[in-house]
Amino acid sequence: MLADIAARFCLHPNYFSSLFKKQLNITVREYILRLRIQKAKELMADPDLKLIDIALSVGYQDAAHFNRAFKNVTGLSPSQYREGIKLNLN
Repeated sequence: MLADIAARFCLHPNYFSSLFKKQLNITVREYILRLRIQKAKELMADPDLKLIDIALSVGYQDAAHFNRAFKNVTGLSPSQYREGIKLNLN
């Protein structure tokens, strides 16, 4: 993925990664991870969507990997986060 992004800017992946980190103080991988989790949070507001469908739509191929990534970023499991959304809406 990094190589594809770097190629769009006609840069070597290592150089692109270095510039990205220098400018944003975050790695490309971490940035993409946060974008995916943010999108997942938005999708979780729809109670009709299953968590596995949300995981697939933000680029995860299995629920376990999605759960682990979501918890690492937010400190909550996806189901705990979604339950918090329900409580705040009531």
